[in-house]
This record gives sequence, structure tokens and C-alpha cells, in this order.
Amino acid sequence: MHVYELRMDYVNAIAWGLRYLECVKGAIPGVEQLQDLILHGKKPTEPLVLAEKTMHVENFHDTLAVLFTILKLLYLLHPSWGSPLSSVAEADRPKYLEVIKNVVEKDIVKVPLERVSGMGKTAEACGKDRSVIEWPFGESAPSGNFGFDATQESAQYQMYILDQYSRLIFPIVQNVTTLWSQLKIRNEHAFYQVIRMVVNHRKEQGNTDFSGKYEPVFMVSDSHGVSAGWERFTVGGKNYIIVPKLVTGVKIYHLRKESNFYTKKLFWNQMNSLPKGDCKVVFNFGEIDCREGIVTAYTRGYYESLDQSLVALSEMFLDLVTTVRKKYKDMQLFAHPVPQVLVPTRILTHTWNKLLADDINDVQWRLQKLRILRFKSVYVGVSDEECLNGSDEIFSKRGEQEFLQELKLDGTHLSPNYVQSHFAPAFEQALTVTFDPPKKRKASLDDLS
Repeated sequence: MHVYELRMDYVNAIAWGLRYLECVKGAIPGVEQLQDLILHGKKPTEPLVLAEKTMHVENFHDTLAVLFTILKLLYLLHPSWGSPLSSVAEADRPKYLEVIKNVVEKDIVKVPLERVSGMGKTAEACGKDRSVIEWPFGESAPSGNFGFDATQESAQYQMYILDQYSRLIFPIVQNVTTLWSQLKIRNEHAFYQVIRMVVNHRKEQGNTDFSGKYEPVFMVSDSHGVSAGWERFTVGGKNYIIVPKLVTGVKIYHLRKESNFYTKKLFWNQMNSLPKGDCKVVFNFGEIDCREGIVTAYTRGYYESLDQSLVALSEMFLDLVTTVRKKYKDMQLFAHPVPQVLVPTRILTHTWNKLLADDINDVQWRLQKLRILRFKSVYVGVSDEECLNGSDEIFSKRGEQEFLQELKLDGTHLSPNYVQSHFAPAFEQALTVTFDPPKKRKASLDDLS
């Protein structure tokens, strides 16, 4: 299932998960309701019941991981497969539902490498032992001709599927007696928790009433892009929707040239799936580096100080942006400051964000046409200037800064509220940044040598 996800073949990943649940349905009364919900929109009538003692512990954890991952993929897929234009009748539901149905019913379990590379070969070309379902995912839309037609009904349908799914599996989650931090599936559970909180937040906000065409802002990110995903905002009279392009667990360190870590492969898969040409792409990662990588590199003696470690990380990020710019010359690139939610790492996240906004580094960013999003303060009683450029002493006594209540979600991620209060103003300001065209150098005799 994770291999399909790595290949960005989310439909086959979900279908694989549904088949797995079909195999264990004897141990999970009512599990067929999940398939009825996902494929037919049928509302579940009773919660699922499954306890650790009813299955071998490893099978139990595998089942939970599958349940969590299906929810994550449904969140990432919808509404990028298309939205119903006027109703939620079955014929008008998002296109991916029909594709999943075809995959499940035809029991397609193999995905040819040609699909990943975008060659799109037919079933005959791939051989009789392989079946291929063609679908538009990953195809590049013509420049200037992409976007999402959104309606109130489509947003409500997305909310309905995600809400009913998370409600259906919640009793199983409650039956887990082991601390999640001690389990191998703690990351899958973390995604489940964040998505459930985001869905509940949007239900409370009632922000499903929208219509019109939205230009996508693609957010290539670690888990911090989940709460921003599918949020809508308007700047300069133009409507935008944030499309999450998740790279689970990615660190900047993973993306350096000599790395061959799987998150690097997924990062480039996500980049290659974006529309070619003038589209807007936000990089939102680096928080995991601050939480894990920076301190680890320092304690292992790779750098003489944490500051040196952070500077080295900024050089890796510059190398990455330079590589991206060479490959995608027309993309509008933006860098998102790392969330400063976690108290223990606040001194590092603050310093990293200062490096992003630093005037000296700005010279290098501008050469690569990278716009830095400069957020206003996220703390009570700390000015915008202090939050962005203040001395590190402000954060040396950890925990003394009170995080803005409206930005709190789960203690690690930002609330979706931040898109309107912080992201949108910073994005609007960044759009005003212009870049000087490269200066033409006069030819000289040295050019002939």
C-alpha cells in the first residue's frame, strides 16, 4: 500500500486497502460499511468494533495502519479528481470513486512502471499479464488552463465522506490500550488525528459554502500541509485553493544531491505531477529537520554548533531550490516558514525562519526567483518584527511565549485558521516581489579562447 502511495498511485493504494479489509472482515463486524461509504456514499449504520485481543497484535496494528492510510489518501485525493457541478447524485460524484470501483472490481494489483513515468502505455502494450486503467492523474494541464470548479455541494460531499469515515473507525481507535508513541504505526495514527481535527474544525466553521473557479496553490510539504490543504482564500480579488502535495516525513536533509532516501523520490514524483509552466508552488518543510536532524547532526559531531548545523541546512535548501529552478524555469516558487508550535524546538524553528528572511540569504533566494513568505507574529505579546527578526534571547527561555489560541490544533500542527490570518497576507505580499531580469554581459575576446 505504501509502495503505491510512493508512486502516487493513490487509487490503487485505496483499492489495495479495501481488499485487505475484505480479507479480515471476519474479525471486524461491519467493515463492509467502509466500502459502501467510499464507493457508493452510503451512510454507515453502526460503528466498527475491533479490539486488540480479537486479532494477533501485529495483524491488529496492520489493520489500523490500513484504516488510517485510506483516510489520508481520501483526504489527499478529493477534490482533485473533479467535483460534482450541481448535485451529489452518484453519477455526479468525484471521478475517482468510479475509478476505485473499477480497480476493486477488476482486482488490478499491478501497476506498470510506465504509468509512473507518465508514458501512459495501454494494457496491450504492457503485456497480457498486466491490466491498466487509464486516468488523468499526473497529466499536466496546459499552462494557464488549470484550476478547480468548486461548488457548495462538492465541498459538503467531501466533508461527508471524511467525517463519516473517521466516525466509523473512531471506536476502534479508542480500544487501543498501548501508548501510540510506543507503536510502529504512530505516524499513521498522527495523520488520522490531524485529519479528524481538520474535518471537525471545518464543520464547526461551516466554511463549505463557496462557488466559482479557484486557482491552485500547490503546497509540497510534510504533514504540516494537511491542515492547509483544500483551504480557500482570496487576495487581490482572485480566488485560490491550496492543493496538498504530501511528502510524508520529508526533511531538507533527505533532498540533498547525494541522498537516495525514499522521500526524495516522492518529492520529485510530486514535483513532476504539477502543471508545467506558470503555476504557484509553496515549499513547506524543514520542521522535522529542526525537531530531529539539526540536534542529531550536532550531537554526532558533524558541526561545532547548532548555528553551523542550521547554516549547513540552509545551504542544502539553496541547492535544492537551484535544482528545482533549473528544471522548472517558469514555476512561481514560495518558501513557507516552519511552524513554531512545538515549545522544545522553538529556538531552532525561530532561527531557521530568521535565516529564510535574512537579507544576505535573500540575495541568493532572489537569484533563484524564490519568494519568502513572511508571517506576522504567532505569539501573544510578541510583535511581528520581534517574531520574524527578534534576537534569539526572546526564545531562549522556552515556553514563555504564549501561542495564539486561534492557531492551535494538536500541539504540533497549525490550525487551518492560519491560512486566512497568516498565509494569505504573506502570500499577497510575496506576489508583489519582482525579480530583475539577468543582466546581459558584453562579449569579450576571452569568450573566443
